[in-house]
Amino acid sequence: MKKPRIALAATLIVSMLLPMTSFGQESRAELVSPMNIAIQKNVSSLMVERIFQEQSEKEIFLGLDGLIKNFGPWITLEDNGEVHRMYITSYLLQTGREEAAAWLVNNGLVESWMTYSFGNGVANDFVIAVSTGSLTFLEAIFEDAPEFLNTPIIVNLEGQKALPLAIIASDSFSERSDYENIIFLMLKHGANPHKKMDTGLSPMIVASSSNNTDFISITQTFLDGQLSSPKGMFENTPLSSEERLEMQAIADAWIEKSGKERQQYNYSKLYNLWVQMIMKGYNIPADLMFDELSSRSQFDINQKSKGGVSPLMAVALSSPYGGNVEYGKLLIERGADPKSLLEIDMEGDKINVNLIQLALRKDNYKVVALFIVNNVGFATLPDNENSLILAQAIEQKAYKSASVIKEALNDYLKRSGIADTE
Repeated sequence: MKKPRIALAATLIVSMLLPMTSFGQESRAELVSPMNIAIQKNVSSLMVERIFQEQSEKEIFLGLDGLIKNFGPWITLEDNGEVHRMYITSYLLQTGREEAAAWLVNNGLVESWMTYSFGNGVANDFVIAVSTGSLTFLEAIFEDAPEFLNTPIIVNLEGQKALPLAIIASDSFSERSDYENIIFLMLKHGANPHKKMDTGLSPMIVASSSNNTDFISITQTFLDGQLSSPKGMFENTPLSSEERLEMQAIADAWIEKSGKERQQYNYSKLYNLWVQMIMKGYNIPADLMFDELSSRSQFDINQKSKGGVSPLMAVALSSPYGGNVEYGKLLIERGADPKSLLEIDMEGDKINVNLIQLALRKDNYKVVALFIVNNVGFATLPDNENSLILAQAIEQKAYKSASVIKEALNDYLKRSGIADTE
């Protein structure tokens, strides 16, 4: 049995601080102070060790279940006369029992992504799992609460915060043999390498400033693979915990309105609000509002809001990384026309652009892919058959969208019997 490294847990995250002065003040959750938690009985590490003396895995898991339900998830440790409390998953990870820690998360017996004060520092299960190479546990917390992948976590007692992927993007972990697997696992579950913290820093910027070329290369390889494969292309990137809370608050406020109150809501204002929800990627309240709007006689799924934005235009310009592709699919299934052209005034001249061109403004590559599979023209500009949309994407530095368009062009040329564009 490995002994938990108490000193490591106390200083773990502080030592992993990125080479920056601040990470912004977005909050994932309040820092837990375990020594202030009232408990019925101190659970010593010896009590945990007795459970692991059982013969079968089933008996061990049942023992852990009973321990937590009866006494809670905190383990009391003593070190040179000082008393500390460590979260049980942290203890299990540091004693080489990640399968048991993952089982606790998967069965809802503990909180995933636990961050708490420990000694003179902060301990966090995510960082402990990365440091111990516990990929099974990491996958468990990513699946349990993927929104925290894009939510800054507290990293020291001064309240500094950093995105989980930004912590990985520093050069602290780059020498690990499982470094690529960790990054791929995070990206697979929706971590956004381009999401900026309050300071304007993103994981990619952190990697660049740390001269971590491995992170940049691994991330680009993943994105290239995603762009050439439909798997995951038509799923939204998870919202952060703050965004999810705001979305739920809006949904709850709408649900609390009586049917009569909803019916009396001004149609134009409600339509504008619906479009805003789509643009923010808040699909739960968006669908609640759709139910009311679609019951009105004047409803037109292709009309524009007062701000001149139609629902599919909102999808093209939406905030989630890659775009609100899930609601875009829903709108098209409900009758929205993705092939409609938009007339734009350019220095006195009227030009037509399609929704793919609009999506290039935010490099919403997932939405670009959605429009391509729904037969929106992706080869040349609507008003100029001699100009390629691919060239426009590159000119606008919409490189992920450019990769999607290039893949589609290659596929079209192959099916047409024409040589590959390579």
